[in-house]
Amino acid sequence: MWVPLNSEVTHQQTGAFARQVAQLLEGRGAKVDASLNDPAQTTISAYSLCAGKRPVVSAPVTWEEVEAGELGHDHKAVIERIGEHGDLFAPVLTLVQQLPG
Repeated sequence: MWVPLNSEVTHQQTGAFARQVAQLLEGRGAKVDASLNDPAQTTISAYSLCAGKRPVVSAPVTWEEVEAGELGHDHKAVIERIGEHGDLFAPVLTLVQQLPG
């Protein structure tokens, strides 16, 4: 999950926020690893293939897809989704937000 902040925040602030979001999503049955918010960790970029028995693409999804558990799109499905929805990752580059509280 990417949360565009584009503002002056510390790792300590984003770490606490990431843990809270992870706990909320885990309570709803989602698999989340908040430790990837650590500067020593690496993350896979949007639209990258993820290895596995059935390779999927690290693709941005809508909240409706998250709630419905519609995750794990293969490369063909991602191309179709971009044609239908546009680039759902694009707002990360321009959206300005602040952490709550």
